[in-house]
Amino acid sequence: MTAFGEVRADWMPVLWTVAALTMVVGNVAAIAQTNIKRMLAYSSIAHAGYILVAVVAADRTGISALVFYILAYTFMNLGAWAVVILVAGRGDPHIDLSDYAGLFRRSPALAAAMAVFMIALTGLPLQAVSWAKFYVFSAALQANMWDWPS
Repeated sequence: MTAFGEVRADWMPVLWTVAALTMVVGNVAAIAQTNIKRMLAYSSIAHAGYILVAVVAADRTGISALVFYILAYTFMNLGAWAVVILVAGRGDPHIDLSDYAGLFRRSPALAAAMAVFMIALTGLPLQAVSWAKFYVFSAALQANMWDWPS
């Protein structure tokens, strides 16, 4: 966070632009997917943008937000991938979203777990990732990131 302190004004606008593009492109690309693995991969790109916002804040609050975001995101993402692996089983890959239709009838626990993980990854309120996103953007506001270049 302090390695490039003197040139912060130079790299901050570039990283803000990369963060914004990463969030937008990753989310838009994820929405358009019918393959669950690709959807989670594009979602990961979007989440990298949120993480980059915490990096751009470059202060103690930004570091705390970064760690909290990574922890929340890691647990939710690992959970979603675990469900994908369990649904796939052996042989048939089950990677299309249509393969998840009726999952609640076949395996209510897996369906409930996947719902929790996917809702959390979207950042809907009262989930760990939504609090992490709030914390990341709060750190950016506290670091006056909205007022660049100044």
